[in-house]
Amino acid sequence: MMMPLRSCPLAVGLSKPEFAARLGVSAETYRTWDSGRHQTPASTLEKAEQSSQAAAGNQLLALSRLAGLLGLLVRTLRLATRNGRLEAFYGNRTLFGHPIPRATLAVGSAFMPSVNRPNIATIIAWGPLVLAEAARIALQIDHGISSAHARAIVHRDLKPANLRLALDGRVSLRPR
Repeated sequence: MMMPLRSCPLAVGLSKPEFAARLGVSAETYRTWDSGRHQTPASTLEKAEQSSQAAAGNQLLALSRLAGLLGLLVRTLRLATRNGRLEAFYGNRTLFGHPIPRATLAVGSAFMPSVNRPNIATIIAWGPLVLAEAARIALQIDHGISSAHARAIVHRDLKPANLRLALDGRVSLRPR
């Protein structure tokens, strides 16, 4: 399905005259197509859609906009940026003296599998675990806690809600 010409500059993050220049047409010609006074040629529509799709994955977005696209809370992305789990780029724009982090949709999509992991409390709420599965999880928890204690790290809030189960079956401890 073809994207309407009007939404293409927004997807790329360009103004209408800049987008017209990218298409190789004058701003006045683009204005007549955008207003509906003249029919937009199909080849131009295809070129506009390809241009907007190519730039959509590499465009830097504010974390608030990225959170809306991914269906996450903004604070989840901000925390992931601070912890280094989400690669963010900082421009020269600031808000109250703090640089504004921005990330691409591709980076946010790569971050999603680490967010949507269920915790052990949720898995227990789904129903009882098979004995072998419960033993495997308990051994991984024991190994993780003993390796943390070997490094003089004490968690102090060990509970099922702070234990995440990865897609490959590994248990990870939520940092405190």
